[in-house]
Amino acid sequence: MAFGRALRAARTVRITVLIVDMWITIRTRRAARNSLATRAIVDGPERGERLHPAQIALRARRLGLEGRQVRVVAEIQLERILATIEAEQPAFCVIDSIQTLYSEQLSSAPGSVAQVRECAAQLTRTAKTGGCTIVLVGHVTKEGALAGPRVLEHIVDTVLYFEGDTHSSFRLVRAIKNRFGAVNEIGVFAMTERGLKGVTNPSAIFLSTHGDPVPGACVLVTLEGTRPMLVEIQALVDSGGPSPRRLSVGLDRDRLAMLLAVLHRHAGVACADQDVFVNAVGGVRISEPAADLAVLLAIQSSLRGKPLPRGFIAFGEVGLAGEVRPAPRGQERLKEAAKLGFSVAVVPKANAPKKPIEGLTIHPVERIDEAIALLRTLDRRVDVLGTSLKPGLGGWIANIHCRNQRKCQALAEAGHGARWAYAYTDSLDDLPILRAADKPVIVKGGKAAERRLLRAGLLNGRAAAW
Repeated sequence: MAFGRALRAARTVRITVLIVDMWITIRTRRAARNSLATRAIVDGPERGERLHPAQIALRARRLGLEGRQVRVVAEIQLERILATIEAEQPAFCVIDSIQTLYSEQLSSAPGSVAQVRECAAQLTRTAKTGGCTIVLVGHVTKEGALAGPRVLEHIVDTVLYFEGDTHSSFRLVRAIKNRFGAVNEIGVFAMTERGLKGVTNPSAIFLSTHGDPVPGACVLVTLEGTRPMLVEIQALVDSGGPSPRRLSVGLDRDRLAMLLAVLHRHAGVACADQDVFVNAVGGVRISEPAADLAVLLAIQSSLRGKPLPRGFIAFGEVGLAGEVRPAPRGQERLKEAAKLGFSVAVVPKANAPKKPIEGLTIHPVERIDEAIALLRTLDRRVDVLGTSLKPGLGGWIANIHCRNQRKCQALAEAGHGARWAYAYTDSLDDLPILRAADKPVIVKGGKAAERRLLRAGLLNGRAAAW
């Protein structure tokens, strides 16, 4: 996995920061089963309380870990920890946590800026000179940022955050800083009674399990680092009161307000008096602007009360002028969607592949109004009517030939009704069938044909070239 590559690379420089408690469980398991090298866990409980190693042993037995090569030390004094590392010479060491350590060289309390900076600096020096990979477990603030001085993030090589909804059994390990690869790489784990287990197909947990498509749901192909991942975006549009609400979970709320203004101005879809709620399924956080198009299509689907087609995906950034801008690595996103069985994609025109992707029908768009208009036709059955051909006059001619009102009668007799979405002809003799169409078009007609259409009362008709 991506975080695994980062950790393996970190062994070269011998220092890593990890913001996750359960990571100790993962590394302890691998240390006990896959290596004869000694591993050390230095536990520094909060408020100076000593956590007896027997309590850690109980957790190890509950998870089925032998722990023969794992040494546990309950200590918070930095100098003693460094002496233990020098004496034991472990290949891997976990410090839990850096905010509880203190150095005798400083008079300030554990967790202060000076103590955290000094302890991290000395542990970093020990790691890089002694050949021991060190993981520093750190606290986070209420806002989710790494607690303590900012210099702590600058000292280390990799910063990983442990994320996830407390009501979900899935957890994410996200790389915020990585000197050995791309940032925002993620690893997805399932919380089980035997510890954390890797999820091989993370897209599956971010997609709902609807039997049939439902209104307001659109699948987005997003990028987490270098990994394409499919996430379902859900929108709910409902009648609001005097002050309509705009709420989003997993997406930027300010950007949602901007997208609603673009949808109104450039696509004619008004939500000013509606409550709009948008959610990213699975508790994932999406920050890239490529989610704009999927969000707007989900809102439009909820507003109309009509679901998107089965196997539908979308991505693309939407600008204030209504243009749909390309997303990075569009080809990889489309290939990932096709691999997972999706069949219809609406993407920016610049992301349209030069070669077709098997099993995936791609609709490129340049503006948001084009995407909304396309959305109205994707869920509509379109019957294209015409006559069969027969050889004649040195080529092919219509097998059934009729004109004027007789053409409408022939269509009605064939069971195709008397009203059509589109109709086109190359002769002004076919005005009856043009009158029966929502979008009448006459080809090779010129200005004279346009004037005759107006005289016939076909204000929505137009003349087009072949």
